Amino acid sequence: MALPVRFLTEFLIHSVGWFAQIRYGSYRVPGPPLWLSVLFFVSLICLCALLRAEFTRRRIFTLSFTALLLALTVFIATSPFPAHFTKGKVELTALDVGQGDSLLLVSPSGRTLLIDGGGESPNYGGRVSLHASDPGEKAVSPFLWSRGLKKIEVVALTHAHQDHQNNDSLVFHIQYRHRSFLLPGDAEAQAEATILSENPQSELQSDLLKVGHHGSKNSTTPKFLAAVHPQLAIISAGEQNPYGHPSRELLERLQTAGVSILRTDRNGAIHVLTDGEKLEVSCFLDCSDISSGPVHAQSQHPNPEEKKE
Repeated sequence: MALPVRFLTEFLIHSVGWFAQIRYGSYRVPGPPLWLSVLFFVSLICLCALLRAEFTRRRIFTLSFTALLLALTVFIATSPFPAHFTKGKVELTALDVGQGDSLLLVSPSGRTLLIDGGGESPNYGGRVSLHASDPGEKAVSPFLWSRGLKKIEVVALTHAHQDHQNNDSLVFHIQYRHRSFLLPGDAEAQAEATILSENPQSELQSDLLKVGHHGSKNSTTPKFLAAVHPQLAIISAGEQNPYGHPSRELLERLQTAGVSILRTDRNGAIHVLTDGEKLEVSCFLDCSDISSGPVHAQSQHPNPEEKKE
């Protein structure tokens, strides 16, 4: 009996592969609003009940609910819903992508910049794995779809990771009114020294620092940390990663400087919102210990529809 099951399984696999090669054969849409999902399933349940019921006007009601379901299906498939963003505020989300970086920056007008898209998957820890998950597909893509983002205006890749040109990383300094973010990619001591030599300290000072190179001891040197003088540091690192990130030395430097620390391996995705005056911070997991200065934290999911990856 296993023989026909085998042939049937192979046929199904080849069929999926054939359809996958058709251009535009795959079609994705952002998740619909909750009210629309509820209306769809209520209509579906009503239609199922009508098909089993017997009364005078059953056909009219059946056709009506069938038309309603088709209309809702088209409505969901065409996805005419606007993307979710907070007008008039800058948003930064550090996604939990394991041992890597992925930052979504949204402007006050809703324009988007995705900085990097994940970390190591097939060669995590130096071991090739065909079953390793893709952080872009597992964490980044679901987050973007849950926000209703069907396109990204700009995607920035900070550095070519395969040959570890870390000190060639793109470094972003984001200023909005009186608050600023410094996002140095995987920059280490050499790049930090260059940045210090080419820029006055007044231009480097930032309220938030995305710590370089996942919290390596070779990043965020004492001089660089003193110049940036952040109130909040975000470290993007994989849970129980084989590199020991973030390093104890780096954490001690931040603590000695009085910097509040959030980590994706412990806090999950980290969401920061600013109107140019104060920082509002929320985490997928707990981050209630951040409550100093203009920083206000709350322990909640950055987005109700986002699920932890």
